[in-house]
Amino acid sequence: MFLNAVRGFCMALADSVPGVSGGTIAFLLGFYDEFINSLNDLMGRDSKKRKKAFLFLVKLGIGWIIGFGLSVLILASLFEAHIYQISSVFFGLTLFAIPMVIKEEAAVIKGQAGNLVFTLLGAALVFAISWFNPSGGEGIRVSADQLSFGLGIYIFFAAMIAITAMVLPGISGSTLLLIFGLYVPVIGAIKELLHFNFSYLPVVVIFGLGVVTGIIAIIKF
Repeated sequence: MFLNAVRGFCMALADSVPGVSGGTIAFLLGFYDEFINSLNDLMGRDSKKRKKAFLFLVKLGIGWIIGFGLSVLILASLFEAHIYQISSVFFGLTLFAIPMVIKEEAAVIKGQAGNLVFTLLGAALVFAISWFNPSGGEGIRVSADQLSFGLGIYIFFAAMIAITAMVLPGISGSTLLLIFGLYVPVIGAIKELLHFNFSYLPVVVIFGLGVVTGIIAIIKF
């Protein structure tokens, strides 16, 4: 249990800051396949596999919640003041992961150079999101009493997209939230909720529903 909790803790540290995804950390620590298969088995019909997957994800989740909570409570102000310095560290982890992935998957990658077009499409997609984002990455000004229906829908779908990045090795879900202008508002809302300011509960609930929906969709895909 302790090992899986530590794994979840490490994933949470990566998920909480822009730069690298929790999926990348899971890959580097060698339990990514077990993580993805457990999420899939949890929604399957095999009761034995579902029970085993549930226990694994609970252990992982305990560490993740502790890590994410500490990140928000202790490091949130540091992230806001030195976000680019911290992101640079995690960006370095991402760059380091690339040769490791190539080495690990060398047999599969060989002769598949044509698939680089998907790499270019992914880069173009992120560029398009950044370019056309009206907030310019500075963050959307929101407060508990300013939560509108349109903003709620925006938060929901942004959470769906961000969680796919957190699950898959590659771009960070927090980076996508930063691009969408929601990173600081969401982190701030979670921090306020952890300080028992329940006026931010609707924002966190909407974000959580988007996360759950996104996980269900991406795992089956």
